[in-house]
Amino acid sequence: MSPRLDVDSVAVINRQRTIVIDTGKLQRAVAEVLARCDEAGQEVTVMLVSDRTMRTINRDYRKVDAATDVLSFAMREGPDGDPSGQLLGDLVISLETVRRQWPDSFEDGRPLTGSAQRELALMTIHGVLHLLGYNHDSDAAAAQAMIQRECELFEDTWKFFPIF
Repeated sequence: MSPRLDVDSVAVINRQRTIVIDTGKLQRAVAEVLARCDEAGQEVTVMLVSDRTMRTINRDYRKVDAATDVLSFAMREGPDGDPSGQLLGDLVISLETVRRQWPDSFEDGRPLTGSAQRELALMTIHGVLHLLGYNHDSDAAAAQAMIQRECELFEDTWKFFPIF
């Protein structure tokens, strides 16, 4: 049985027009991931964008002039962050990148996803874990802990994500 879901705490905004996706199913899937992280009710916004928009956001915020799959903007961190607040943060996802990269394997222990649906699940989980403070860039132990948690959540939740 799944933990209690709070679907209303997740907002999905589809700002891209290339790929048709069931945003309601994505909303429920993100709520499922949050519940399994004991974060049900925490507010998350997921914005689906084109590669072009993702490239602009990535360039503006990370100084990387390329599209990427997912960016996380945590609201609990930084000088203005509120660690006790209900607002967890924002995810920006490029469905074009997710669909394009699913056949590729990761060299860090993450699973080969095998479909766009499963790739979306893995990238969304990856983003949520960043919102929760996981960081794969700090050291090898932290990276391994993040990958292990990603794999656990992925196996438990990928089936809730929409097919596209």
